[in-house]
Amino acid sequence: MLSSFINDVKNNKLPQVSWIVAPAGYSEHPSFTPDFGAHYVNTVLQTLFSNPEMWKNTALFVTYDEHDGFFDHRLPPFPETSVTDEYIGGLPIGPGTRVPMLICSPWTRGGYVDSNVYDHTSVLRFLTAWTGVKPANVTSWRASVTGDLTTAFDFRHPDFSIPRNIPTLDQTWALTQLTGGSTAPPAEGAQKMPAQERGIRPHRPTNYQLHADVTVDRTTSQVTAALTNTGKVGASLSVYPDAILPFVPTPFTVLPSAPGSYVWDATLTAGKYAFSVYGPDGFLTSFAGQVVPAGQNSGHVPVVTAILRSGTVELTLANEGQQEVTYTLTPNDFKGHTQTVAVKSGKSKTIGWPTDQDGYYDVVITATSAGGFRRRYAGRIA
Repeated sequence: MLSSFINDVKNNKLPQVSWIVAPAGYSEHPSFTPDFGAHYVNTVLQTLFSNPEMWKNTALFVTYDEHDGFFDHRLPPFPETSVTDEYIGGLPIGPGTRVPMLICSPWTRGGYVDSNVYDHTSVLRFLTAWTGVKPANVTSWRASVTGDLTTAFDFRHPDFSIPRNIPTLDQTWALTQLTGGSTAPPAEGAQKMPAQERGIRPHRPTNYQLHADVTVDRTTSQVTAALTNTGKVGASLSVYPDAILPFVPTPFTVLPSAPGSYVWDATLTAGKYAFSVYGPDGFLTSFAGQVVPAGQNSGHVPVVTAILRSGTVELTLANEGQQEVTYTLTPNDFKGHTQTVAVKSGKSKTIGWPTDQDGYYDVVITATSAGGFRRRYAGRIA
């Protein structure tokens, strides 16, 4: 109960771990207004602020079960069917669609965004890192691809001061009186698209470094994507056909010690291929084109490879054909500018594609060739 929490903070008797579940009217579940939820959370915060010494030793996790998956760039990750304890009735049991989480503490000040992958067991594993008590029902697969939330904290630079920009309880309570306890949806035809907040939030470190690139075997018509992760924790990647084959995902658990490999057999698709690799934190690589059989070099035979460097994606644009290939590099987001690069027969050129201040990049590469040659590299260099 909230009243018990308030009394415990006041009397310096707050347990090591407390769970506070808001009543329905304050839960922000539709159709209750978010204003009541804001007031409830503010009550918990102001209670902690009223005891500065306790605030210096407390982290508040604010979690929800209402998702915003329509804004995600990928479907929720899931493991291979061979993974035990992650399937019921042949269907994966999670993780699910993204939900919001806020962490309020002296070690998470500054409005940082953490783009590592977490799930509902991450809170339990955070408690494990702090108390040493291990939860009983966290599978090894889930622990390998989701974090324990410690990366969200900056324990070296805490700010123990009481925040000054938090509304008072009177101010948040006044907001609740404007809605009467529920929020009526806009009339049909009166809805408006939400406007995304401008600017870029600072980021916490990323625990993984993901990359995927392809090699095309022109003798066997096998298009192979090498899936790598040179970070600290594993990641769940999904490969989706973009065309030709059914839009069905193939999951890959890619650990720092165990890279993955996906093969598109172009002998079954008349030499054509088109697929994308999706991962967390905006990671996306796409590959499309037509396999030019070995020995048929009279036309255009473009070849592109990418290597992640510090602050730069190193793109090598090659030409295995006898006709000059013109590449077009286009920024889909973040930094970079559109440019064309001509590569003569048997030659190659290397282009350094920039990242933004947080290491993000997103570039699309097309080439003059039959078969719709296209490459896209997007992600973050940690």
